[in-house]
Amino acid sequence: MGLILKKENKGLDIWREMATYPFYKYDSIQGYKFIFSLLEKKVDEFCFYLYLLSENKEKLVLESTNMSEIEDLSEKSAQNKELLEIYQQPESSIKLRESHRQIIPVKEWGGELLNIPLLINGEEFIGTILCGPLKNEKISGKEKKELEKFSVAAASAISNLKRTSDLLAEIQKLDSSAEVRKRMLGSALEVNRFVDLLLDLALTATKAEAGFVAITDSSEKNMTVRAHKNLPDGFAEKMNLNSQNGMFEWSEEDSEVLILSDYDFVAEYKVKSILAVPLVEKKKLIGVFALMSFDASEMFSEFSLSVLTNFTEQIKLVLNNTKLFENFTTRYFDTLVAMSRAYDHRSPFTTGHSGQVSNVAAEIAYQMKFSAEEIKNISQAGLIHDVGMCGVVEITDGFQADYNHPEIGASMIEVLPISKDIIEAVRTHHEWNDGWGFPNGLKGDEIPMSGRILAIADYFADITSNSKARKAFSLKKVLEDLELRREKQFDEKVVEELIKILEKKQNKKIEETFDFCWKFKGEPEDVCENCPAFQQKNVYCWGFPGVLCEKHGDNSCDDCFIFNEWIERVETLIQTDKIEVKNMEHKVLKKDGFAVVQLSGEIDVSVAPQLRNALKELIDSGTVNLVVDLSEVAFIDSSGLGIFVVAYKLAKTKEGTIRFAAARPEVLKVIKLTRLDKHLQLFETVEQAGTDF
Repeated sequence: MGLILKKENKGLDIWREMATYPFYKYDSIQGYKFIFSLLEKKVDEFCFYLYLLSENKEKLVLESTNMSEIEDLSEKSAQNKELLEIYQQPESSIKLRESHRQIIPVKEWGGELLNIPLLINGEEFIGTILCGPLKNEKISGKEKKELEKFSVAAASAISNLKRTSDLLAEIQKLDSSAEVRKRMLGSALEVNRFVDLLLDLALTATKAEAGFVAITDSSEKNMTVRAHKNLPDGFAEKMNLNSQNGMFEWSEEDSEVLILSDYDFVAEYKVKSILAVPLVEKKKLIGVFALMSFDASEMFSEFSLSVLTNFTEQIKLVLNNTKLFENFTTRYFDTLVAMSRAYDHRSPFTTGHSGQVSNVAAEIAYQMKFSAEEIKNISQAGLIHDVGMCGVVEITDGFQADYNHPEIGASMIEVLPISKDIIEAVRTHHEWNDGWGFPNGLKGDEIPMSGRILAIADYFADITSNSKARKAFSLKKVLEDLELRREKQFDEKVVEELIKILEKKQNKKIEETFDFCWKFKGEPEDVCENCPAFQQKNVYCWGFPGVLCEKHGDNSCDDCFIFNEWIERVETLIQTDKIEVKNMEHKVLKKDGFAVVQLSGEIDVSVAPQLRNALKELIDSGTVNLVVDLSEVAFIDSSGLGIFVVAYKLAKTKEGTIRFAAARPEVLKVIKLTRLDKHLQLFETVEQAGTDF
């Protein structure tokens, strides 16, 4: 019995359909949709996945999908809904196996699928189409022949589509680059080339023996030599171009004239004649164009002065273009940063993500002793590493955005006069050390160091944040996971340096946190600027009832990496006898609608984990209304109060509350000093606290 082919479309002429479709008019996405539509007519399945062979020919990379009928499947039964989740999340790449070259059923990412290889002329393998969910594992001989016809026709069409798409992309890239280069006369590189060219022309036209062009830097305080020819050894290094006490005298009143003032200096280098013209903009000296002769018989003429004057006007024009382009570059980059932040705000779990990646990447670069400029570049790359996600129109094939966003992001900045490190870090931050990353499958030293650093910073920011699917990793789990990924996903040296940073923070004093929460979360301005922990720069952010943790994905302090790392650190110190544990006991009395927690002894950092666990267990078990009896508590510090605030916020998330009763004067004084009396409910007696529950 046959497995797949629809009876009503058995006579479908695949080659005729392919030949009459105007592939040249449309992009690859439209072309793939047409091919999928033909397959839908031919094959009785719901999901279709196109995988193409990678450049290294070791794996298949997901190119496109079609799941237009999958919703019909999910509505039929609960079991189908589970299948829906499986088939809606295809792997972005799969290891190439011999079975992919045959028309047979295969198992991929937990599902049964039919494999249809794409063979040009029936021989050259370029990829495969997977169809599913499979209803029957038997394929008849006739069906296999029909699918072989489809395989060859589809392979030919897809190969041509890919070549056309790549060619169009290259043409578009060249067109955009050419357009930008017309405007890029303002980049620092182009200014230097232009000035160097003018100096060459001036020397040729005037027959001068040497010369230089100096221009003020961006701060407009210092003048630096941008081009020089045939200067005596040491001349450029020792030359003083300060307009007040340097080689030339210049004044605003007579701004078009430069007068040689340091005769001894030029005589030292045997300069017999010098002609210098000032570059003046809005009555400010912005540069000097000078020609020199070492032959006493050669004097500069009016023609020489005319040439220099003309050339200085050309340089001023270019410098103005430079400033305009630099302003454009700055504004454009700031726009990309704003786009990245806006994209981060798609969910509370990702708010501040780009800022966090930037901070972590900069820390690693600093640990690796990079230069200040290199650290700045990596930090900037972190701010926009996911900007390519904003450059993709939302489509049902959402994986394409994720898979291609590094290339898209790099293309958005590679036309700018910025460091190549920034561009390549964005392009390669999803490549893996072992070659199993994307989009280009680079491995090892093929990945620039900036990309390797950004990759691990992105990973760290992700796993230390909560998501819909999982809680943030603990520091212990992060360190374990890094070891598993060492040399596979991440460069060994970069893993080693990140671990050093984490262990250094782990060894901080207990009065300190792993990091300030706002810094750790990437300082999302619209969240942190209104948060009391940020405003007061307090170490224990969990000690504030009004902190805005839920705005960046932490619904309670128990979800927060920073808080859990601190608890983990305290527990380690207790287990290793590094701190003396105070005597604290607690009892729980269940009442109608609430529970009384009787505490006795001293509450400080040494009992914080014990107190936190006791209150958390009660709240998690459903006892969300508590009265904490403080009558037998002789001492409490800020860490103990912080645990009360953590429990109070947790109870609030479950529509409960915590009230505090019978605090001794010395304990009440600490509560009032920390201003927690403005937020917590305080009662003189347990009986008063227990009313109205």
